[in-house]
Amino acid sequence: MNKNLKYFTVLSLFTAFSIILGYVEYLIPFNFGIYGFKIGLSNIASLLVLYLFDFKSSFIVLLIRIFVVNTLFGTGFSLIFSLIAGALSLAVMWLLHKLFKADIIFVSAIGGIFHNIVQVVVATILVSQTAVLYLIPFLVVLGLVTGVTVGIVSKIIYYRTNKFIRRSVSGTYKENEI
Repeated sequence: MNKNLKYFTVLSLFTAFSIILGYVEYLIPFNFGIYGFKIGLSNIASLLVLYLFDFKSSFIVLLIRIFVVNTLFGTGFSLIFSLIAGALSLAVMWLLHKLFKADIIFVSAIGGIFHNIVQVVVATILVSQTAVLYLIPFLVVLGLVTGVTVGIVSKIIYYRTNKFIRRSVSGTYKENEI
């Protein structure tokens, strides 16, 4: 099978996995009194693609998931929040991964925290109210807890699938990359 076809097939599977996790997340009644707060389960797929492939691949999975999930279950505002916060937090996670070779759990935790902070900043700009900034300490803690949880799950999946995915796409893999 063509190497590009294998790559796009695996990327498509991760995208579908991400969308399914987004749907599961939509079904979970998780409410701390903050509109739109989610656990971040669908970020498992983005993290795995970031560590298995590269930023571009992970960004493609992120964009498709955000558009599909927000089209089905979200609003125009949730799309804006998700796009901005998702893209910026993915960039931060990529920098931590590439420049500092950071562990996936740490990268996920920082990504969760950064995602929440960016969403609060965007909300502050959109509603022109600084009162929203008072949510930051609460959301930093929630982002840390959910980010670590997503990171642990991602690390487990990575270690169990890394060799198979790399071998099936390119025929090679790197040991202990995480």
